[in-house]
Amino acid sequence: MTSMEADLEKALADLRLYDLAIDLHGSRALDIAQPDSDVNVIITRPLQGLLNELQESQQTLFRHVGWTPCTPPWFLAPRLLLLHVKTDIQFDLIGRWSADIFVRERDVVTNVCMAKDDRVKPFLELVGKWARGRKGFMPEDEGFPNSYCFRLIGLHFLMLRIVGVVLPPLTAIGSFLNDKEERYVSAKKDTAIQADDLVVEFLQHLGKAGKPERGLWANLRIPTEPGPPGVWQVLDPPSHKKLLGADGLPTFQVREISKMAKMDAKALDGNKAFLDSL
Repeated sequence: MTSMEADLEKALADLRLYDLAIDLHGSRALDIAQPDSDVNVIITRPLQGLLNELQESQQTLFRHVGWTPCTPPWFLAPRLLLLHVKTDIQFDLIGRWSADIFVRERDVVTNVCMAKDDRVKPFLELVGKWARGRKGFMPEDEGFPNSYCFRLIGLHFLMLRIVGVVLPPLTAIGSFLNDKEERYVSAKKDTAIQADDLVVEFLQHLGKAGKPERGLWANLRIPTEPGPPGVWQVLDPPSHKKLLGADGLPTFQVREISKMAKMDAKALDGNKAFLDSL
């Protein structure tokens, strides 16, 4: 167990003093988190009630940092931000009754994909490292895709890869992979390429998708669905909702991501440790 993992266990243990039924979700629960990834937790109590108790009891375990309101473009449930004083770990708490009903199924989809091929987990870790490393140029609060969107785009790439497909698509409903899908069955499989080379290809893929005649339509249930030319869109598998707005990502953001991905693909191809410098 790393020191970060040990600190997280301590912080979670202290949080359980106020709610025994807390539920870690997202990249931390999936074990693909980066050091600065959010620590997302579902609690059974109303958020304001928990905050009132913490403030009235004059406890020293947690400090209130603030709130993240429900705002565009993601329309996530309001989150209570608490800092665990001893470990300096910040929790992003959502109440069970206000949480998106699909929050756990999103983790199930990722787990199913990681269980299919041993390369998927390290691939997603590297995609997350790139997305977090470039967040200064792709701020979520300005509408750029968040880490979850890039995770889905990464999984879509593994399903769409023409020579050497890695993953089959999801079934039409549910959190299952369709191993009997016609294209996947007939496609050539590539078991030799490793996760770090797949990430280079993924970034090259984003670079090419920035061309006006191309676009990116990340639908894990129908990976070959083309979408409108030039439009970038990510479909959430559990809810089937569009995650990049009704009209897709604005053109200037597509250009920024594409240009950066193309540049980083070249750097990473020449130096596999490049992402550590971001």
